[in-house]
Amino acid sequence: MKIVQAAAGDTEEILSVQARHFACEPGLSAIQSMENAWSIEHSLKTRIWLKAERRGGIAGVVRGQDRGRIVYVDALWVPDFARRTELCVLLLGELEGRFPNRATFHVRAAHRNAKCFDVYKKAGYEAFYEERKENGILLRLYEKRLIAPP
Repeated sequence: MKIVQAAAGDTEEILSVQARHFACEPGLSAIQSMENAWSIEHSLKTRIWLKAERRGGIAGVVRGQDRGRIVYVDALWVPDFARRTELCVLLLGELEGRFPNRATFHVRAAHRNAKCFDVYKKAGYEAFYEERKENGILLRLYEKRLIAPP
């Protein structure tokens, strides 16, 4: 498996990964909208997208955007059939490496199964907000500081 920058030609496969991810998280679409081809193509030009390639396909993707002092990880899609803590940790770590001068990273994660949050802890993130939604989805915000802020 290798992790590389995603490109415009990956849009359809990224959409497929997203759809499989949402299918594995019943109720997620009630608090987070699925993206369409146009929004993914646009964000491929304006944000950092990384894909984990395995056996000729995409096993997972992560997307981040630099907002000055904070990098927001606004997508980490790894469908259940391929979900491995190691893959998610690798994707997050590789994304962090693409922003070498940034000290703080934020992740918004929503899962029904609390065990799914273990990946963020293993990647060095700490939860700073938590909210249980009516549909059983747990929303957590995570932060990771790589270096002390100035």
